[in-house]
Amino acid sequence: MEIQNDELDRVTILLASFYLLSFLISPILLIWSLNTLFKTGIALTLKNWLAGLVLMGIIKFLLRGKERVREMYEDYYGEDEEEDEEDPEWDYGYDFPETDKNRRKAKLILYQNPKNSHKSPPEEKS
Repeated sequence: MEIQNDELDRVTILLASFYLLSFLISPILLIWSLNTLFKTGIALTLKNWLAGLVLMGIIKFLLRGKERVREMYEDYYGEDEEEDEEDPEWDYGYDFPETDKNRRKAKLILYQNPKNSHKSPPEEKS
């Protein structure tokens, strides 16, 4: 099955006209949805249509910017890099002696703090 140039031209023209139509209608749909959802009362004028088009362009630019940063990150670091595999011999729950010693010392100081100690009630004389 070969695609002839006439069919390709028709598909290209159809897609281009669909894109142009969606470009023209999308600000109208934005204004309509804002009016419906938030009861704003925005009129469908050429000025408001242009403002909606600019707003949609800004949002698209901002979203595309984040995508571009991610693409630059993947280009620099590579997207297929695998993380280092964990060593099965290494004990990941192990604390180094200095860290463990400091943690125990902090708990001991907490218990030795006189403000935290509870006084026993005075004994009653009978």
